[in-house]
Amino acid sequence: MHTPCGAPAAASRHYIECPAFTVTAFSVGPLPHQPGVQVAVLGFPLLLILTYGQWGIVLVAMLLLVLGLVRLDLLNKRRKDRQELRKMQVEYEAMQHSVIRLGQLETLLRQQMRVQERLITAILHDIKSPLYYLLISARALSSRITSTAGGLQADAAAFYDATYRMYQLLDNLLQYVKLHAQNKHNVQEPIALRALVAEKASIFTNMAAAKNIDIENDIDDSLTLRNDRTMLAIILHNLMDNAIKFTESGTVRITATVKDGQVCLEIADSGVGMHAGWMDWVNQPLSVDTPPYPAENGLGLIIVKELLAEIHGRLKMSSNENGTVAEVIVAYK
Repeated sequence: MHTPCGAPAAASRHYIECPAFTVTAFSVGPLPHQPGVQVAVLGFPLLLILTYGQWGIVLVAMLLLVLGLVRLDLLNKRRKDRQELRKMQVEYEAMQHSVIRLGQLETLLRQQMRVQERLITAILHDIKSPLYYLLISARALSSRITSTAGGLQADAAAFYDATYRMYQLLDNLLQYVKLHAQNKHNVQEPIALRALVAEKASIFTNMAAAKNIDIENDIDDSLTLRNDRTMLAIILHNLMDNAIKFTESGTVRITATVKDGQVCLEIADSGVGMHAGWMDWVNQPLSVDTPPYPAENGLGLIIVKELLAEIHGRLKMSSNENGTVAEVIVAYK
């Protein structure tokens, strides 16, 4: 038996067909504005009451209660979401202020570092000029005093040697500071290795001659590599200086070989060798855990190791009673 939609129900319960009732889901939000949907949704509670009587009222009340609880839960979630969103906005604004502040501090620190680097560079440069004059004067004095003048020649030679060491120290510091002040780190350029060694050897010609040392440049003319020329020149300068310093007479020989994509630049001397403690320090990777460097040997090897780390190279040294061999290993490209 079929009863028209909205008609009173009979005493016995029958299945009701209502073609107009097509709603299968409820929305807690506002009802759609389509008239057919609104009538169907609003008529459903009335249909339950008319169909089931008192039980229909109970069903409608339970349905309204469930819908109310669902809506309340959604409202609570929305409120929590809004609170969380406001909290995130406050944190985001605080983060933005922190980033701006950090940027300002970084700019200030960079400015202070530039001022300090320029100041140090200016001081070193101003000291270097008069010290160079003292160096030339000491060399001239040492060459003019003959061995017949008692201890004057030894004193003049010691004066020249001390002046030279001070000059080299300042020159190393000046070159090192200039690299950082100008931000010229690891500038790749082609380097004719034999020509670079010859350039550095010419600086030590007079000192080597005074100590009866022959500087031998046995590098092939065709050997060229790409690396930072300024850094490699400082490294080579310091290692040649050490070789001459620890050799009283004999040879300082510079060679270079290419193997497994690497260039091994070797500076070998026939001097007295280096202290075992220095060898241990030199042959360890430069890190926080590296033991302290022997202070009496100056800054040369410290600068060598730091610059080699920047150009992705490494230093190996060996020493015995027949002399010392320093190996600079860099990529061949």
